[in-house]
Parts: sequence; C-alpha cells; structure tokens
Amino acid sequence: MKLYKVTLEENLYITETIVMAADPEKAIYLARKLIGDSTGKTILYDIQTYYGGLVVSRNLR
Repeated sequence: MKLYKVTLEENLYITETIVMAADPEKAIYLARKLIGDSTGKTILYDIQTYYGGLVVSRNLR
C-alpha cells in the first residue's frame, strides 16, 4: 500500500485528495468515489510509501 495524491479537475473545480491504495488505478477510483467525480481529467502523483490510513480532501477552487 502507498499514499497517492490525486488531483481531479472537472469544469471549474479542482480537488486534491490523498488516498491510501495498492496501485495508481485504485487510488484514482477511490478519489473519484470520495468526491463523486466520474468524468474529470485526472493527474496522479505518487507521493509516499505506506505510513498509515489517511484520506484528506480539499477544494482548490
């Protein structure tokens, strides 16, 4: 398991989410489930190895 920072952009909204997942595809899936995004562009950053169960979300705009 690793921590990923997933930045989702849809229309005028950009949301950053930090999520723990086994692989990048699962991280994107979990981030989209969390904020309800299904069609936005996705940019994925691998940021850390596993160090706890952490999910954080914030709206940037």
